[in-house]
Amino acid sequence: PPGYTVKSSVRRILMGLCGRARNNLIMLKPCNPILWELDLRLEIPLFLNMHGLLGPCVEVGVLKATFSAHILKEWNGSKLYLVDPYKKYDQSVYFDSANDADQEATMREARGNVSGFGARAEFMRMEGVEAAAKFEDNSLDFVHIDSNHSYRACSAEIAAWWPKMRYGGLFSGHDFYTRKQDTDSDVLNAVLDFADKIDTRPHVCNCSSWFFVKP
Repeated sequence: PPGYTVKSSVRRILMGLCGRARNNLIMLKPCNPILWELDLRLEIPLFLNMHGLLGPCVEVGVLKATFSAHILKEWNGSKLYLVDPYKKYDQSVYFDSANDADQEATMREARGNVSGFGARAEFMRMEGVEAAAKFEDNSLDFVHIDSNHSYRACSAEIAAWWPKMRYGGLFSGHDFYTRKQDTDSDVLNAVLDFADKIDTRPHVCNCSSWFFVKP
């Protein structure tokens, strides 16, 4: 759109897409223009406050809960559910450095990082798809997915959580790229395939986070 400058790192992402994906992305409907307010995922709490998204929210893939603590500190909303199984997987299922950590120690550190927020922070020690089944459709103001980044896992979590979003809610995730050297990450194609299904381009910000608003 006129007057809108794509950040250089995002431009590199888009230029790196394969021809089919790039052409499909151009053909999709533009993202909701209110998403242009977001340049970094650290701005998410302010965005939620500004748009009255103060109801239940979910972060899928918590690790040490440093981002969770940032959300809870800056966001004026009611409750953030922190979903993470804190479980070691075979590398054929989850190939990432986060899988190498001591899961019990990581969970204890996560709980400590959000202990000051009381009942506003609630842990759900389970996988994302399992946790999604615990929520009613159209009930969540915000969901952020940052867990198993494989194409299969990310696609399954997107499919599970999208119906749980209320209309006008913010649906997002992290690491919008494909990387295979040290991890099995293909969030980029999982998000683009989902964008095809809903006929809407994702908004991608400068920290490789992706966003949709539920229409």
